[in-house]
Amino acid sequence: MTENSDNDMAPPIVSSNTPTPKTSGKPKSIVWGDHIKQGKSISKGHWNAICNYCNQVWYKGSPAALEDHLGNLCNNVPPDVRDLFLNRLAAKALEVDTSKSKKRKLGNQSNQAQLSDFIE
Repeated sequence: MTENSDNDMAPPIVSSNTPTPKTSGKPKSIVWGDHIKQGKSISKGHWNAICNYCNQVWYKGSPAALEDHLGNLCNNVPPDVRDLFLNRLAAKALEVDTSKSKKRKLGNQSNQAQLSDFIE
């Protein structure tokens, strides 16, 4: 074999300077695709939405409203899909409840001076 034949078998050199597409922002919700069709783009990041099970249309489909529809309102959704979205809605409700249950400071136990301390 010649030296040139070894070079012919070498893999092509790929430039590392090629730009890669950046994926920024929130990831898409699981409602899109299998359960809800994306319609026409309304604005950046917002689309019309159509339910794949009952064909209900939303002008601007928010993932929260679409999950509520699939979990509670759609009569044609399969039971396993309904259960999936009901569990997601329940988990979100628990997150909200736990974040609201912060302890409040009692006014009498603080070291802060009270207005009544300065009045004779």
